[in-house]
Amino acid sequence: MTRLYYSDGDRSVHHDHHLIVSAMRRRDPEEAERALAGHIRRSRLELRRHPEVFTVD
Repeated sequence: MTRLYYSDGDRSVHHDHHLIVSAMRRRDPEEAERALAGHIRRSRLELRRHPEVFTVD
């Protein structure tokens, strides 16, 4: 199994998750959707930088 870790001090994933949960707690589906879409977009961009994750041995 391959795992990707963000550099030390990069709290973007934690921040994304906080925004999503916070919006859900406030029952704000539009904001939750925006936060989730941003998180997915950033994750896709990061994964594109690591093609080795998708290779099969």
